[in-house]
Amino acid sequence: MAESAVSLEYRSPKFNSMGSIDCEINHSKYGWVPFTASPEDPEEYGRLLYDAILAAGNIEPYQPA
Repeated sequence: MAESAVSLEYRSPKFNSMGSIDCEINHSKYGWVPFTASPEDPEEYGRLLYDAILAAGNIEPYQPA
């Protein structure tokens, strides 16, 4: 588990086929939920989380199914 600069706790980051990052974020109401962080996210927190995950490293590579 890690926490980003946007105060979102995330875990299990891995690249997907589009180059964005699939992970789980710890939602205050729903617990761990799937999330895709992208540099082109329309919401700033999505872009910031993408950058924070990249900076932290340890991202699993994309693996085709």
